Amino acid sequence: RELASAICKAFIVLKERLCKRFRVSRDLDGSELANTIFGKNSNVIKALNESERQSMRDLLAGLYGAFRNRHAHRDEEPSWAETDAVISMINHVLQRISQMK
Repeated sequence: RELASAICKAFIVLKERLCKRFRVSRDLDGSELANTIFGKNSNVIKALNESERQSMRDLLAGLYGAFRNRHAHRDEEPSWAETDAVISMINHVLQRISQMK
């Protein structure tokens, strides 16, 4: 029943997999990580067109800003529904990045 902890740990898995998959520095996190991989001037990923890359960048930056930061920096317990939604979205992102070339 440690829902905030589950969300934080899901973001740790997301960060580690992004860094490993796209061979970027583990020092990157949050929107900086999203920009490095999927940003407009990124040379990291070429499998997506510009619109798809921007959408992934926006999704990741939004996830970090709206959910990870709130639970990592505040003592706020999320609902079961929010936890399920966040973990499901992270799972979807992990599936998508595993398919990217």
